[in-house]
Amino acid sequence: MPVFIRKGGLDIPPPSLSSRDSDEEEFLTDPEQLFDPLPQPYRMIDKVLFQLLEDVWDIVSEREEARMQDGSRVRPPLYECPVQMQEHGKAHCMTHSVDGRYIFVGLPTGLAAFDAVSQVTLALWEETVEVTSLKVSLAGVQMYLLSTVDDMGASRLLLFSNERFYFIKQLNEQEGTITVKCELSTDGDYVGVALENKEKEVWLEVHRLPRDSWLRELEQAQAQALKAAYAASQDQSTYGETAPETSDGQATEGEEGRKSGAGTPTSEVPRQTPSVGQGSMLAGPDIKFSPAQMVLRVRPPTELTGSSAKSVYDAYKAVDMGDVIGTGGNHVLLAEHLNQRKTVFNVVHEQQVRHLPQEEEEVTRTPTFHFLLGGQMLPAGLDNVAQAGQVNSVCVRWNGSNNLAHYSLLKTGKDIEHKPDLVWPNTCTITASAVSSDTSLVAVGLMDGLLTVWDKYLGLQKCVKKLKTQGSVTFLTFLNPAVLPNKTPSHPPYDTPTSAGVLAGCSDGTLFVVRCGHGEEDMEPVTVLDSSSDDTERFTTVQVIPAIPQVVLCVRRNGQMLMYDVLKNHVLCEIGLPSTHYLSSPWEPCCAFGADGQMLYAKGSLLDAGEEYVPGSGSSSMFVHQLRSFPTLDNYWRRQSEPRLFITHVTVNKRCDALLQDRLSRQKDRIARMQERWNDLRTEIDVAQKFRNAGQTRQRVKVAFASRS
Repeated sequence: MPVFIRKGGLDIPPPSLSSRDSDEEEFLTDPEQLFDPLPQPYRMIDKVLFQLLEDVWDIVSEREEARMQDGSRVRPPLYECPVQMQEHGKAHCMTHSVDGRYIFVGLPTGLAAFDAVSQVTLALWEETVEVTSLKVSLAGVQMYLLSTVDDMGASRLLLFSNERFYFIKQLNEQEGTITVKCELSTDGDYVGVALENKEKEVWLEVHRLPRDSWLRELEQAQAQALKAAYAASQDQSTYGETAPETSDGQATEGEEGRKSGAGTPTSEVPRQTPSVGQGSMLAGPDIKFSPAQMVLRVRPPTELTGSSAKSVYDAYKAVDMGDVIGTGGNHVLLAEHLNQRKTVFNVVHEQQVRHLPQEEEEVTRTPTFHFLLGGQMLPAGLDNVAQAGQVNSVCVRWNGSNNLAHYSLLKTGKDIEHKPDLVWPNTCTITASAVSSDTSLVAVGLMDGLLTVWDKYLGLQKCVKKLKTQGSVTFLTFLNPAVLPNKTPSHPPYDTPTSAGVLAGCSDGTLFVVRCGHGEEDMEPVTVLDSSSDDTERFTTVQVIPAIPQVVLCVRRNGQMLMYDVLKNHVLCEIGLPSTHYLSSPWEPCCAFGADGQMLYAKGSLLDAGEEYVPGSGSSSMFVHQLRSFPTLDNYWRRQSEPRLFITHVTVNKRCDALLQDRLSRQKDRIARMQERWNDLRTEIDVAQKFRNAGQTRQRVKVAFASRS
């Protein structure tokens, strides 16, 4: 049988380079791979350590690159020239009066007030409470209404007048309730208090304050104190002139002294009549003020639940007419329908639902509220001349809610827990809100970075802007319209709506200036601060300087205090404390402006608690910066801008009167133009007549020439 035998031996062809695995490739390129790979689990440990080294090296490279960029950046000038106060170093909160004359400080032992220019303490209200929150409003001529909240959750109302504190009342008088938040209206007519009980239930109470009665009662008490002081001074002077004798007919020791000293020169200090202001370091006498009246109680909106109606007829009977937008609590959807919808949703999106984060613990819902003046949406009180320019409503939003509810404060019914008179719904959760100083504009910031500005008087949206941010809007405040460029139109002759600016801050550290007004709908928001990956460089507090609203103070989490020009979008300067101190609690700094923004007060703490910067000052001190001495702010102090309203609403009658007055004022110009036109017309007629006569003459000449020929 033939057999085929291959010539030559069998050999295995070498593998191609493309078929080699990664280990063989590393063996060919790395001489260190001559040794066998590590066995498990050492191989895994080696990979983990190698990856850890790579991550650390990436972090070091990023920090080095950031350091190089920071070194090449032009730094703003640093001003470290504060004056240290010897008092109020343990302050927990601080605020300035509306006119900038006084600074009110919350202390561990009560309350204090000192002059904003001279830093002289004027009055003390000593109590065994630690004041943690402080609000102030102007109640009258140099009369200030204060609301305080202490560490135990008690809220109080006080009146400051003639350099004295007068205690009015405690707001949370119910046992077992604590104050979550307390706000005053601008004119001091209303106060809102958010209370919480032992069951973690939170609600809002609004009280109408008898401000005029309190001022009259205070004036009467001061007049009586002045009379008593004058009578006491008269008694002292009478006692000094006539010396009483004893029962034995002998003169007293003072009389003998005067007799023995007769003929010798003496120097006596004349007695002065004490005034009301003397001894004002102590609190004023107890005065029984008139009680306040509760006008509104608001509870948080309930979660959406099914209707309890047993039939469709009963469900439709309980539903409102639908003439206004409500909160959606009254509906015709049954509980079974809602449960079925939820079940269907979970089945359809099963793969996505299981990746959702677990529900966190229930968070206590707290309200944020603003007092508003009258408008066309809530016209209560507009017809009454006495109510003009006074608060008539309050807008309330609860954390986690999409609705901004408006409640009237002028209702006379006994039901103080009535439904909202107006509801502004939004597409997302409201995270920030603010109102202008005259409450004509309301700004609302949402979780998705959307900003809406409402004209509260007309109930129309002034602008809707989507901010270029990945976070939510967390801070809102209105800028003074006087700092914004505004061209006054020559026509019409009446006032037109002015432009307004909103300073909006987001959770990722970005800060924007959004302009809203006539003709500014297409303007993009101006970025003042960019987002920062470093959490320590994000802002915690932004305050507008009262006298120069174009400049704001921005406090970062690392304790830096920077001045920004929000219109030119650049840093002006940095405000620093002495090298031995740092800014206390930069996430919630204790700072305030005084003397209309010319002074800045900030609380600082020692870096080394073992040594003292000034003997007897303690571990924390209050520092004063004179902003007038900063060279970079000189140009801003020189500028004088006329105040302007945030928005202007002109009625039809005023518009007609303005147009008529404008037409009457231009009557002389119109007569002169008409006379000039008639003169020009006469000249034009003469020229036209000349041309006509010349044409007729030319025609006659032609006819005559033709007849001769």
